Amino acid sequence: MRRLNLVLMKLLFPLAFLGFTANAHAVTASSCSKTDVQSAINNASRGDTVNVPAGTCTWSSAVSITKGLTLSGAGVGITVIMNGAGDGTVLQISPDSTAISNEETIEVTGFTIDGNGTGYGLIGIYGAPDNGTKPFKNLIIVGNRIQNTGSTSGNGNTCIYNFNGQTRGVISGNIFDRCDIVYRPMGSDDTTEWSNTAYNNFTYGSADNLYFENNTILYSTAYNSDDNYGGWIESGQGGRTVVRFNTWDMANITNSAELWDIHGFQNFYGSSNGQTGTMVVEYYGNKVIHESASNYRWIDHRGSWGLFFNNTYSGGSSPDIEVNQYNGGCTNQIVPTPSNYNPIVNNSYFFNNTVNGTLKSAIAGSSNSCGVVENSNWWNQNTGFNGTSGVGYGLLSGRPSTCSVGVGYWATDQGSWNSSGSGGQGVFYKCTATNTWTLYYTPYTYPHPLTNGAPVNPPSNLNAVVQ
Repeated sequence: MRRLNLVLMKLLFPLAFLGFTANAHAVTASSCSKTDVQSAINNASRGDTVNVPAGTCTWSSAVSITKGLTLSGAGVGITVIMNGAGDGTVLQISPDSTAISNEETIEVTGFTIDGNGTGYGLIGIYGAPDNGTKPFKNLIIVGNRIQNTGSTSGNGNTCIYNFNGQTRGVISGNIFDRCDIVYRPMGSDDTTEWSNTAYNNFTYGSADNLYFENNTILYSTAYNSDDNYGGWIESGQGGRTVVRFNTWDMANITNSAELWDIHGFQNFYGSSNGQTGTMVVEYYGNKVIHESASNYRWIDHRGSWGLFFNNTYSGGSSPDIEVNQYNGGCTNQIVPTPSNYNPIVNNSYFFNNTVNGTLKSAIAGSSNSCGVVENSNWWNQNTGFNGTSGVGYGLLSGRPSTCSVGVGYWATDQGSWNSSGSGGQGVFYKCTATNTWTLYYTPYTYPHPLTNGAPVNPPSNLNAVVQ
């Protein structure tokens, strides 16, 4: 008996470090109907897995998850949820205060979610409130197919929408098919959130973001976007995100005007007419292929901090990468006046982004206020880099010994953060004082640890007997 007890202890001991107890178990919904799935979620305990069986079901209103658990379908194309809520949400993720405080994990996997031609946020997320003490940290949306939002003029139909609040985690390994707007990482849209030190940690390369990685965006049949949104990602209103190693296959789509919009503070004079901006973004290692919709703009950086590098675009147009700083978003215009954050475009870098194989630099757009200028607020790759302006790119041995404050250098032969076997490595050095290079940025571990070591379902019905 003692030997058996030791074996059980060895099984149970590592589970404790994964946030599980021996009582965690699986609950299976009677069917994929909205009523049965919601009932199973309600009856599940925190940390449980709710399994949804095969079938095709229409949900006329949203299923809601408020506690840490895994909602697992039988597989893409096997468990299919059709939107019957019109412009509403099919699945709402809104962690309660306990889930946020205890850093519980909410995971969604193994579904096809079909908008049935409409949907304003097929998966809707509500993170931690603007005055919270920590964000909702462990969201995992992995291995799903999310599709067919349709395009309704003026509506902004969206596949995954963080409607409100601060959320961290990862959205990975999903297929987005015929989504008008693919992904919207927003926040609470107020200065309480921006001034909250639990949220305004301005650092590149940390886990303190919502990651969107290794997804495929495609249009399997002909698709027309009424508002030119097709394939779009829009961040803003206090959102922060890292978008990396995704593929946009833009064959079959028309009327796609812009792909990545990093919204900034706009007309924020303390009234309800404006909106707050994006805190931090990183876009790298992404591919846009088969673009035939004649985009006029690839990237519109209007937010605060932004890193954009090693992205490729191929197609029939040569869209711009722009930096735009709104009037009405300057530090002295915002009400109340910012005291512990910088709302304007700053500390932003663009390097090794190519269009049809040719290096594409960022340009100043038509909205350029608040004194935002190149080589002061933002920097482009400089192919003749000598340390005085712009960004250098190459082996560490090629970095100049002297430098001007603010310039950067991407060393392609450094780092070990990418364990995927493709996409390369690299780290970013910044000149933090005259002739002083500092290792400033190493991308966060890829693949994201929540996808590599996502909580696994523990064995159930184990009982440890102490003699």
